[in-house]
Amino acid sequence: MSQNDYPIIIPKRGRSDPPISPVVVLIFTIEDFLEIRRRYEDSIVLEREIYNSTLLNIDRGGRLLTLVGPILGAPQAVLIVEKLIAMNAKAFLAFGWCGSISPGVRIGDIIIPVSAISDEGTSRHYPLDKKNEARATQELVELLESRLHSAGVSYHVGKVWSTDAPYREMASEVLEYQKQGALAVDMETSALFQVAAFRKVKLAVVLVVSDELFSLKWKPGFRSKKFIDNRKLVTNMILDAEETLVETM
Repeated sequence: MSQNDYPIIIPKRGRSDPPISPVVVLIFTIEDFLEIRRRYEDSIVLEREIYNSTLLNIDRGGRLLTLVGPILGAPQAVLIVEKLIAMNAKAFLAFGWCGSISPGVRIGDIIIPVSAISDEGTSRHYPLDKKNEARATQELVELLESRLHSAGVSYHVGKVWSTDAPYREMASEVLEYQKQGALAVDMETSALFQVAAFRKVKLAVVLVVSDELFSLKWKPGFRSKKFIDNRKLVTNMILDAEETLVETM
C-alpha cells in the first residue's frame, strides 16, 4: 500500500448537525417517504437537507425517530449513510422497491435481501478484508423476519442484484443472475451492505416487488393492489422494528 493511499475527505459531524436516533430509517422512494411524513406531520421537530434528500427528526412518544429519504442509487445512499454514521448512527433499516428476476417472486412480494451482487460503481471503493463480507446484519434480518412472521405475511429471503443503470438491465444479465440465485434487482442494496460492513454498523433492507423482468419482458405492477398494500404493511413493520431496535441500542 502506498503512503498516499488514504482518503482526503473524511466524513465528519458538523457543528450545526442535529442529534439523531442511533437507528435511522432510510426510505428509497418519494411515495413512501411522503406517506410517513404525512403520518407524523404534527410531530416533526426538525427537517433539513442531506445530500439532496431530506432528514426528518420526529418526536415519537418522547424520543426521536430519524427518517431520511428519498434516496436514489448507490452513490447517494452511501453519501447519506457515511454522513449519518459520522453523526453517530449505529444501525439502519432501509425500505425500497425492486424488480423481480425470479419466476418464484411476483409483483407485490416482499424480499429481505441477505446478500447482493454488486453491479454498481460504489462498492469497490470500500474494500473488505477476508474476514468480512458485505451482507445484511443477521440480527436485523431476524428482527424483520419475526415481524413479518407475526403478521402472517409470506416473504422471500435471499440474494439481489444492484445496478446503477436500470435502463441497461440486459436480458443476458437477467439470465446470468438468475443462475446465480438472485431474486430481484434494485439500485442501492449492494453498496449499503458494503459500506455498513466497512464502517462496522448494522444494516438491513426490505424490498417490495414493483415490477417483473424474469420473462425477459417488462411487466410493471405499480398499481397492483398487492404492491400498494404490502408497501403499507412494510412501512408499518419497519417503524415497529425501529422502535424495538432502539430499545437495544
